[in-house]
Amino acid sequence: MKKIILICFISIAVILMMSSSAFTPNNIISNHKINEDIDYSIYDLQIYDEYDENDYIIFEVECLISDLNNEIEYPTNEIIFDCVDEYQPFDLSQGQENIVKRARQMTEIEWSPLRPVQSWREHPNFEVGNTYRGIPYGRPEYHTPLYFSFEEFIEAVNNENSYMYTRRSTRDSIAPFYSTDCSAFVSYAWGVTRHWTWEFPQIADNIGNNLQDIEVGDILNHPHIHVVLVTNIVKDDETNNIVAIEISEAFGKISRSIWFGEGYERALSQINVRYLNNKYYILRFRERDYVTYNHSCLIPIVLCDNCE
Repeated sequence: MKKIILICFISIAVILMMSSSAFTPNNIISNHKINEDIDYSIYDLQIYDEYDENDYIIFEVECLISDLNNEIEYPTNEIIFDCVDEYQPFDLSQGQENIVKRARQMTEIEWSPLRPVQSWREHPNFEVGNTYRGIPYGRPEYHTPLYFSFEEFIEAVNNENSYMYTRRSTRDSIAPFYSTDCSAFVSYAWGVTRHWTWEFPQIADNIGNNLQDIEVGDILNHPHIHVVLVTNIVKDDETNNIVAIEISEAFGKISRSIWFGEGYERALSQINVRYLNNKYYILRFRERDYVTYNHSCLIPIVLCDNCE
């Protein structure tokens, strides 16, 4: 089993709980995807005498993955909690981390419509009584969140007389009024004004089409067709080769993230089949390391004192 080293950001309250033999805190902070079907047994814990920018104590842990379907007895001196199953085995710049956070805001925002909302083209509508995760896909004149903030989006969702329910997009009447498309998704993640797929080469370097050259924060771009964002990468410990890639995008019905690679439904080779062998090129934003992040408690990627 591969060694997994994860950096988990946990609130100070966790320290007060460490006297108990086992616990499951609800306030684990991480830049990585949480898989509720996996449980983790921590067999090593090291506390660093430092804090991040949000005053969370920094932990480094080694987690042994165990299937929840298997009965496992844990030693009484172990701390047990849900950890993260995807990790970055390499350092990211603050700008790269912020790109990932901004993308996660668009794919992880949750909303529940008060009235049915027609989705893009032939896709199923957004129905009352369901909770959806991600900004709806569409090709509007004014994209969310480039023009409408996350707060304005949720305010509209919670008002049955808002344009969410009474209007369609001004540019393409078959799209929800509050929606985003693939290039607007990347524009927001990169922290730039509205750029189209054919405009990204003006602000990014062409890295080519070799899968092993991909880095977090890069895009796979085909001018006039589609663009996706790379939000996570897993590398083999021994070869340092990429074995899994997470793609985030606005596509189809809603903004989403999809994994390709070892242990996932989609093979890593599909990155080549879908993109790199199909006239998509890897583009790396020239200002990547300087992208900033604006926190919103609606999508608490990192909790603050005002987040419930």
